Amino acid sequence: SMVLSGILREVDPSEIRHYIPPRPVFRKDSTTTSTRLAIDSRLINHHLQKLNIGEQHKLLEVLTAWRGSPHYTSLDLKKAFNSVGIGIRSQPWLGLRLFGRSYVWAFLPFGLVCSPAILLRALRDPMEVLCLALPCTPLCYVDDIGLRADTIDELHEAERRATGELEKKGFRTQPKKRISTDGSCDGVVKKHLGYVWDVAADEVRQLPPSLPDLEQWSKRQVISAYAKFFDVMGLFLEVGISARSNASLVHEDHRDWKDIVGSTHVRALKDWHNAITTLAPSVPRAVDSSRVVIFCDASGLAWAAEAYCVKLGEVEDSNPTDRLYRWRAVGGIFPRDCKWSTPKRELFALRQATRLGEELIGCAKVHRHPLVTKPDITYLSDAAINIFRLRRIGKSKSGTDAVDVSRLEKKWLSEISTHCNQYGFDVIHVRTKDNLADAA
Repeated sequence: SMVLSGILREVDPSEIRHYIPPRPVFRKDSTTTSTRLAIDSRLINHHLQKLNIGEQHKLLEVLTAWRGSPHYTSLDLKKAFNSVGIGIRSQPWLGLRLFGRSYVWAFLPFGLVCSPAILLRALRDPMEVLCLALPCTPLCYVDDIGLRADTIDELHEAERRATGELEKKGFRTQPKKRISTDGSCDGVVKKHLGYVWDVAADEVRQLPPSLPDLEQWSKRQVISAYAKFFDVMGLFLEVGISARSNASLVHEDHRDWKDIVGSTHVRALKDWHNAITTLAPSVPRAVDSSRVVIFCDASGLAWAAEAYCVKLGEVEDSNPTDRLYRWRAVGGIFPRDCKWSTPKRELFALRQATRLGEELIGCAKVHRHPLVTKPDITYLSDAAINIFRLRRIGKSKSGTDAVDVSRLEKKWLSEISTHCNQYGFDVIHVRTKDNLADAA
């Protein structure tokens, strides 16, 4: 089929200047193509030059904008790389020998070090047209095109324009991989950029990959099982922190990656996996980005900063914490030998919370409507001492010199104070039992 479609062109062997080995990729769960022909281009990659042709949308920003959109349609490009033509002088360097015949790639294969950059350059023109034509700028991550809108009618119009502009440049969309909130995908549960999207309920959830049935587990296999849980947005931060904590214990007990781990670590891995599989946590996809509450907390083991919003279309009532849903979150564990005091750990978490706020503001400035470019952000911490220090800095002419803390803590206090003054945000004390980040 690749020969008939023109992706591969049969040539005389004398025309080929370099044979490049094929690498088939088998995808047992694919709904379209079970086998994809890629290439192993390691021998020629160092001869290729990657040019600065524009910045690819970051995955985290795309996912953040996806969750801040009332309506959304995801279009997957059909054979995106194979839709970009290769110059006639470059084709002899991409030779292929199959079934006793010689071919060259006439269209871009997947596997060159510059393949993603070339695809991005080919998509730049239609994407620029769509950015000017649509009320909500489209999102692009590799071959996934995201369309956002306030209403279903606007969403359909955006899809009509997008498919038209893409087809002008030779890109077609794959109907089987289309996902939309327009009501045409009710009952559909699909993977979207690493997460499981229940379109009918418009919820996002995540499940860990299945565990292999092994009699003995090596350190490499245990750490790999924990690392396979994908949650770049931090929607299920407790799961990730638990995995990192368990993995750190494995690292402490075993140095070599080939070491066979003890039954305690294997049992902890299986308990962690079973708890996630049974609980199957989920959150609403669409959240209102106009008002954000960021909780932060730290303990002797870990720290967390979590951004919460209400669901799009919901009105806050007298007890808003019951209707807050996690939009983004970051967190981590402290080293076992960390000597920081509890207030210092809490201050670090607050500083990370303001950095998360900066990221949310930056994402809104790039992708704009329906994200709110100037959200109302409030930071909540149960560390009263740090809030007291911030107030003292604000009232004193000497700035951070008004508090007796280390140089590093003064730097963090200065960053937090500058951030809040710049945007007019507040840091408020909250009781520990009301701190949603305390659960992480």
